[in-house]
Amino acid sequence: MARAIGLNGAATLLAAAALFTGCSPEGAELSLGPDGRWVAPPGSEADPASIATCPADAAITAPEPVEVVSGLSVPWDLAFLPDGRILVVERGGTIRQIVSGELLAEPWATIDVRTAGETGLLGLAVDPDHASNGHVYVVATTVDSSIGARIGRLFARLLGDRDATAWANRIIRLTDADGRGTDPTVVVSGLEVGPLHAGAGLRFGPDGRLYVGIGDGGVPQRAPDRSSDGGKIHVIDLAAGTPPAVHASGLRNPQSFDFHPVTGALLAADHGPTGLPAEGRRIGHDELNVIVAGEDYGWPTVAGRWRGEGVPGLPPLAEWQTSIAPAGMTVVDAPASAWHGDVILSSLVQGQLVHLSLELPDPGSDSLSVRCATNLYIRRFGRLRAVHQGPDGDIWFTTSNRDQRGTPGERDDRLFRFSPPAAPADGAP
Repeated sequence: MARAIGLNGAATLLAAAALFTGCSPEGAELSLGPDGRWVAPPGSEADPASIATCPADAAITAPEPVEVVSGLSVPWDLAFLPDGRILVVERGGTIRQIVSGELLAEPWATIDVRTAGETGLLGLAVDPDHASNGHVYVVATTVDSSIGARIGRLFARLLGDRDATAWANRIIRLTDADGRGTDPTVVVSGLEVGPLHAGAGLRFGPDGRLYVGIGDGGVPQRAPDRSSDGGKIHVIDLAAGTPPAVHASGLRNPQSFDFHPVTGALLAADHGPTGLPAEGRRIGHDELNVIVAGEDYGWPTVAGRWRGEGVPGLPPLAEWQTSIAPAGMTVVDAPASAWHGDVILSSLVQGQLVHLSLELPDPGSDSLSVRCATNLYIRRFGRLRAVHQGPDGDIWFTTSNRDQRGTPGERDDRLFRFSPPAAPADGAP
């Protein structure tokens, strides 16, 4: 099963030549202020505010984390094998292995990738049937040599951009054998990206299918274009051997997502704009979305939860007006935990974990809402990236201080873990 960009890569490049100017539609309740944030007119009921901070009596106390290993290099994602081993992706192209709390010197696997900007070796997912088939999947950025990509590069040169379609993500399957990742096999190729906004969250869903997030590659027009790979979450039926299908569009850079243990909903974090000219120089508006199959989420027409008349896309569940740069994400699936059903996000820019307290739905309803947020470990460890719940219910997270945007310490990058608080006993306050 393989997929190439095809001839639409050239058309996407031509569309990118017209830069998005970024403003709210005529008659909208909000307008963009000079700082790139939405501004409500006096007396308006529009709500552009960021998510509320939990009050003191409801705030989450951060358990003290324990350092598990140090000496990693830009750990982008991690996953747990059934026998207790932990795999950690390093963006430069290696997958490291932790056995009984020790980081092994020899990589579990090494993959040739293109690393620049936000590309490289990215999302990681363990096959639900790993115990029987040994399969592990990873997203890797490469130079796409397909005919469509070559044509796209020709158009790029004509437009003065020599590298616009040289980048593509592929999904590679490895087989765990004798403690090593063997038999690398490309199962999906040619997912068009760019040096910026490459994605690429990777998770198996409760339905057994594989979900992958692909960013817009720095070309916002890709996100709503259903013929383009960029700015989407795709779903892949590996058993059927069919090409990736668009699950949701209108996203900017979905680097992480997870499934809610109560409703089964797919929740995805998305990076908001960072002032790029092609994005209308907007800034902020990071999002947490409930992903509904077939829906559009508005990028690049709009960023954040504001929706006016004629504006496409579903609004997010939560928005941060000031960027936190959400990188990793997990939804706590532990009925014995006080955090069951809550979301934990990692923040690159703010250097913190964000705990989102969610209102669980009433019986018979599948709706979710966010009560409030609590920021944990603010700037204690630098930039934070991967975050996952382990099989034991602990929360594991990594630093990302060696990604050329942080200030690495002597022990960076590091992997930490902590135990969330237990749920109160019946009748306890």
